Amino acid sequence: MKNKIIMFLFLISTFIFCEIYYVDNKNPKASDSNPGTKEQPFLTISKGISILQPGDTLIIKEGIYREELRINKKGQDTKPILIKAEENERVIITGSEKISGWRKCKKEEVFGNENFQNIYVCETKFLPEILTDGEKILNLARIPEQGWWRPTKAEGNNVFYDEINLNQKDKDAWKGWTLCALYGAGGGITKHTEFEFYPEEKKIVLKNNWSFYSPKIDVNRDKYYFSNHPLAIKKEGDYAYIKTETGYKIFLWPTKFDDKGEVIAEVVNKGNLINPHQSENLILDGLEICFSNYRGIGSSPCIVKNFTIKNCYFHDCNGYGIGITGGENIEIRNSIFRGNSYGIVIGGAKNIKIEKNDIGWNKIDGVVCARSVRNLKISKNYIHHHFMFGHPDNIQFWEDVDGIEISDNVLIISVQTLMSSDVSNIKLINNIVIGSGAASLIIGGQKSGLVYGRKRVTEEDKKKWEEWESLPPDNVEINHNTILATGYGPFNITAKGVKIYNNIIWPMHEYPIVYGITHRPTFSADYNLFWIGTRTSQVLSNLRNDKLELNSFGEIPQFVNAPTLFSIGWSENSKEKIFLRESLNGWNTGDFIEINMDGVMRKIKEVGQNYIVIEPALDKIPEFELFVFNWKNNSKCIWDLKLKEGSSGYKKSEDGKDIGSDLNIQNYKKGDFDGDGKIDLPAKFGN
Repeated sequence: MKNKIIMFLFLISTFIFCEIYYVDNKNPKASDSNPGTKEQPFLTISKGISILQPGDTLIIKEGIYREELRINKKGQDTKPILIKAEENERVIITGSEKISGWRKCKKEEVFGNENFQNIYVCETKFLPEILTDGEKILNLARIPEQGWWRPTKAEGNNVFYDEINLNQKDKDAWKGWTLCALYGAGGGITKHTEFEFYPEEKKIVLKNNWSFYSPKIDVNRDKYYFSNHPLAIKKEGDYAYIKTETGYKIFLWPTKFDDKGEVIAEVVNKGNLINPHQSENLILDGLEICFSNYRGIGSSPCIVKNFTIKNCYFHDCNGYGIGITGGENIEIRNSIFRGNSYGIVIGGAKNIKIEKNDIGWNKIDGVVCARSVRNLKISKNYIHHHFMFGHPDNIQFWEDVDGIEISDNVLIISVQTLMSSDVSNIKLINNIVIGSGAASLIIGGQKSGLVYGRKRVTEEDKKKWEEWESLPPDNVEINHNTILATGYGPFNITAKGVKIYNNIIWPMHEYPIVYGITHRPTFSADYNLFWIGTRTSQVLSNLRNDKLELNSFGEIPQFVNAPTLFSIGWSENSKEKIFLRESLNGWNTGDFIEINMDGVMRKIKEVGQNYIVIEPALDKIPEFELFVFNWKNNSKCIWDLKLKEGSSGYKKSEDGKDIGSDLNIQNYKKGDFDGDGKIDLPAKFGN
């Protein structure tokens, strides 16, 4: 009885001394001198944070909050600090500021642009590199408006010619413009403001190198466009800016006006919006975090302990949606990441769980973990459409990442699904992987040795091998995954101690390699269903001679509903014409196709030597490579990767289940990660 009384008193004391505070910047009575009650709320989130003690809750009412928040608070294990949006209300923490003082511009102000009557101008002290209308990022005006131009020839890394597009007669035609150069192999865009144009030769000489990453300009892959000049403003949402002695002059064709007819436009001018450095036992819940010039949540350093982020929406941050660089026991769940440069970046931390998130359409990578990360679990996420700038990946690891579980995720459309090096003790269990521009799963161990069976071995190679043999295995387990539509191949594995079991592996085009065997003594593979083209049976026979794949199947998997062919549209594609990288064998007029797994069914109107013509056309000229799936005569593009009853691999895995993954792609796209019919993402933001 005495113990029960003590526990009862403990629980009472826990709740008695926990306060609930309110912030409401729409309330006319709001003030930071208020007590922070619902009736007399604080005006700013910063004020609310400043008084929080262990166990306290700060509820933020609906509104737009233009603050940079430093938290640095320590709750307790039994009394965490909670900062949350009011239930079902939209709380926006933004790094943008309103711009006022707009007026209609004169024709001469925009260098004679014929659209001058639609263009407004104002002056600001903030660098307007990113402009928004409060909801979406506006277009820094460019030529061409869609797609890219490509050098026709080049000299070294700073001189190029374009005999197709550089037809201007005036040597000052591009004066004041920014030349944006894309390193096609994955280094991103380099912006050049200092260059010379030679109209007679249709040549441009850059002051600096085309890209930091490349030794020379590659006319087959590199592309460019011109941007940020008032002459390029052609439609709603286009803007440009010019530096002045006191700041910047902005020219904009507005998308929105307020009730008074004033232009609605905002400039992104804040860096890290929420900095929880050195916080402990902290929960952030239900916030919309957007338009940061760097991180939505995080800083450098950002060391946190027992830190949870849930039910949040991160979008249009110019750096990371979340960027945490230290600490332990970090949980990120039930959140949405869109249009950031990177979705989630974790470094130097341990015990991390990333679960039930929708991470897609970020400009570079979806999830990045690096530099001494320990015990990481990425589970039940929909991670997708990372194929734009900077060598993009759905997931990337590097520099000493140990203890990784990637399980029950749907991972689609990326240049690489997983790009990793210097990793150990990694498990990939029950994932669906579809669509990669290069190899799907790139897994590099602590040290890469020699490929098993290599014929030419130097004395230096032998020394490296001996050193590698003395190291413990990296331990890579790839089990019960479905891996489809791979670019150059399903795997590039250079780790030691690899097990590949119970997987469906189908590149959906003909490449002769299933996997490279780096270290045969510690490599095993069996109970897989794979098809890599006409050489599959010979490859399977060779593997069996080496005591591998003894219970595996070398056949095309029979899914309930799936396309049959895949290729990359990678060259100068238009709205209707797509140039395919892989062979066009089997691609016929009248076939149904799907692009980037967008759920829109199109038809092949024409098949050329290395291209197809489609209808209906795309909405705009593609800026990046396309992932093209051929459904043949099947017009129902609803992916269902369960194996057909009685087909090869059905109930034939090592554990008696179907080979491959049992996940439902449609559920994940909707945000239902448990398959219980309930959306696991915050409805107020959409998914």
